[in-house]
Amino acid sequence: MENQTDNLNDLLIKYSEGTMSSDDYEHLLDVLNHSSDEDVFNVLGMHWDSFSCDENKDFYHEKRVQLYESLSRKIHRHKRPEENKSTVETFVIWKWFWIAASFVLLAIGSWFVSNYMDNVRASDWDGQNVVVQSGTIGNSSVLLPDGSKVTLNAKSRLSYGADFGKNGRRVLLDGQGFFEVLHHDDNKFVVETKFMDITVYGTVFNVYAYEDNGIVEMSLLDGNVRVETKGASSQCFNVQPSEKVTYNKATGEAFLEPTDNVLETAWMKDYLVFREEKLGTVFSKLERRFGIMIKVDDNEMLSDVYTGTFDDERLGSIMKVLQMHYKFRYEFEGDTVYVYFNRK
Repeated sequence: MENQTDNLNDLLIKYSEGTMSSDDYEHLLDVLNHSSDEDVFNVLGMHWDSFSCDENKDFYHEKRVQLYESLSRKIHRHKRPEENKSTVETFVIWKWFWIAASFVLLAIGSWFVSNYMDNVRASDWDGQNVVVQSGTIGNSSVLLPDGSKVTLNAKSRLSYGADFGKNGRRVLLDGQGFFEVLHHDDNKFVVETKFMDITVYGTVFNVYAYEDNGIVEMSLLDGNVRVETKGASSQCFNVQPSEKVTYNKATGEAFLEPTDNVLETAWMKDYLVFREEKLGTVFSKLERRFGIMIKVDDNEMLSDVYTGTFDDERLGSIMKVLQMHYKFRYEFEGDTVYVYFNRK
């Protein structure tokens, strides 16, 4: 079994160094499926230790806590009453916790993450691309091969090539992401969306680019970036901290304006912030946040503009505040909320 362990270790090293081919990836999945739990646990434990360097101490501590809590809840829901918690549950939680943590950091594929993670799903080695899909509720964190960090909002998708970091650093985003990009003078970092490209060398910024929303936004917290919109009337902006670029999909126009970074990143603290946004957009954000559907009986009301901030994570509390403002009636039926503006 020692050769099997060495083989697994060599394949993981290839992946972390960016030298893994699609054949190597298929080989890795085969080795994982034919390795014992103990061998997988030991090898991934070594890889976790190698990634947990001093400069990332706080980040890894945060991920350990989040992963432990997530797995604890999941295992608790499925634990049989007759099981002894101290001898069974504790062992299983910690064992799979370390393996899950290593896999999330490596973004290695769907074999493990789809079975043991609730919020992050890495899959589809399609055309040698790595695809990371966040869950329907909450935020998910991704560590890219170059050490840059991305926090994805719910229902977001990030993809990048298997050769990421060698011939440039380019990722494709659908959804919302908070990027902490490591600085490289000779290796630019590009976030590509359907309507704009954001080019940086090392900086911190937020991108809002959901496919089903009418706008795309990029707000800058630190450093400087270049934003280039796509289409017939392409525009280019050099953005400074506390500024953002907003692109209107309907008109193809974009503009640069000052912004409040606390509000731009409130979603990372589980706050919901609405600034003169259409009620339809408010409902769309609630759908993403809580994994529900909202159906209304009067689409004209969706054009009304709303401003407000919620730090209460309960959907019922938020709906009550909106109800007081708009005087509608609402009902919950499973994962659907029915809103009635026309009182009968």
